[in-house]
Amino acid sequence: MSGKSIGLLHPIPITTGRPLDRITFDYLGPLVSSNKKRYILVAPWNITKYIFTKAVESATAEATAKFLIEIVSHWGCFRNFSSDRGTHFRNKLITDICSNLGMNQTLSTSYSPQTQGLVEKIMVY
Repeated sequence: MSGKSIGLLHPIPITTGRPLDRITFDYLGPLVSSNKKRYILVAPWNITKYIFTKAVESATAEATAKFLIEIVSHWGCFRNFSSDRGTHFRNKLITDICSNLGMNQTLSTSYSPQTQGLVEKIMVY
């Protein structure tokens, strides 16, 4: 077992001080649908577990951007936008929106869904 230390796990401290400090985005799908909306964009707020969702036709940067702007226009800007490394999150459009609104964009480690644990757990149900 090289590279991994053996020992007790330590809890990650909660460092948020206001609503929407960190929100995590991911897509669920493709799903079978009668109205062409085959994907669900899921965005839980990490502390309260409040879940924002939106059915969309395709998992694209444009759909992500529209949903992000909907949330921000209703709730306000948040500090950290967390997601996996899908092309619908890792692109110039999302990077520019995050930069212009003063949000820090955090991408999870490749092939490591446990780093996005909350949103992955939600999508199991």
